[in-house]
Amino acid sequence: MNVALGYSLIYMLSVVALVGGILLYKKTETSLYAAIWIPLVIVLFTCFEAVLAALLNWVFLPANIVTIGLLNFIPAGFFWYQIVRTGQRQKYLFEGIDVAIWLALLAFTAWFVHKRFGGLTLAINYATIDPAAHFKAAMDVVNGQKIENMFHAALNNALIIETFAPFTTVDRYYRIFIMADIGNYLLA
Repeated sequence: MNVALGYSLIYMLSVVALVGGILLYKKTETSLYAAIWIPLVIVLFTCFEAVLAALLNWVFLPANIVTIGLLNFIPAGFFWYQIVRTGQRQKYLFEGIDVAIWLALLAFTAWFVHKRFGGLTLAINYATIDPAAHFKAAMDVVNGQKIENMFHAALNNALIIETFAPFTTVDRYYRIFIMADIGNYLLA
């Protein structure tokens, strides 16, 4: 197995463990709305990773999928320990209107991706040059293993690029960046 692929799998597992742990950790006796909590937890997770990267920068350790992935397991372990120890899990509601809104959002995003990026070809097509600065900042994090500016966006785009890098070539990293951008549209 390719070493980079192994690192990607460790990072993906840490993401699932931490996000899953946060979602399943019992927060209240009443059921919560999944349509609200899933995006909220994803945003919380990305902010947590930005704080981790700041701490790593502060102590001069590399900020990459290996270090951040391993550090993700610490809070994930706490959440899963509590879930297993108490045997309680948070319950969520997913009502029909939630499903309809999510499907409409996905349909709009698919239409937008088709119009803006040429569908699955993911051609670079932005109205401004600002995404170029964001892509460069993300690649600076990938290449330098530290964050110089644009902490949240640069870090999260870099982690996504680094995670999916084993599945493509360097000259196609912009496609991973565009997919991350599309994911951010969905969260917004």
